[in-house]
Amino acid sequence: DDATIGNGVILSSGALGLTGQALALHNLSSNGLIARTSSGNVSARTITAGNGISVTNGDGVSGNPTIAQSMKYASARNGGTETFDLTLSVLKKLDIAVDQQSQGITVDVTDNWLELPETGDYEVTICGQFESSDGEGNYYIALHKNSDVGVVDGVILKNPQGYVPFSFTVIEGFTAGDNIYGSIYCSTSETGEKMHNYKITAKRLY
Repeated sequence: DDATIGNGVILSSGALGLTGQALALHNLSSNGLIARTSSGNVSARTITAGNGISVTNGDGVSGNPTIAQSMKYASARNGGTETFDLTLSVLKKLDIAVDQQSQGITVDVTDNWLELPETGDYEVTICGQFESSDGEGNYYIALHKNSDVGVVDGVILKNPQGYVPFSFTVIEGFTAGDNIYGSIYCSTSETGEKMHNYKITAKRLY
C-alpha cells in the first residue's frame, strides 16, 4: 500500500510521488531563475535590460547575472589650437582631432562630429577659448546636428578681445544616427582666427 507523508506520497514501489510546489519544480523544463507564480506553480524567469541598464547572464545559465549601468558618452577635442579663416556668414565646422574618451558614441575625427547611437535625451557641452585676429565682428559659436542649418543652441561673442573663454551646455532630445558638432561663423569675413582647446562632450541621459 501507498503511505502518505505530509503532501507527498511514498508509493508501494518506494518512489516518492511529488505534489504541489515540489511537483511543479520537478516538471519545470525551462532554463532560468525560478519564480513561484501561484500555489503549485513555478516558472523560469530572466532578468532583462531596461533603459540605461545592461544585463549579462540574465537567466543565470552561463554564470551569475550581472547588472550594470549602460553608459553612453564621448569627449573629443582639437589638437590644441586651430587656425582658420571665416567667410561672411558661412559656417565653419570646428575640428576635433582627439577622441579623449568614448563609449557607445562614435567620435568621427574626419567629419568632426559625434554620432549618437540611440533616440533620447543627451547632455552636450561645448567649450574652448576663441581668439579673434582683430577683435571685431559678431561671432556665433553653436551646436549643430546633421546639417549646416540644424542649429540647436550656442553663444554670441561681440567684438571679442584677446583670449575669450566660452562654454555652454544643452540638454536636448536627439534621434538615433544624429551627427552633432560645433561650429563658428561671423558677421564679417575674417582671417587668422584661432580656436584654442576646443572640446565637445556628450552624455546620454536616462
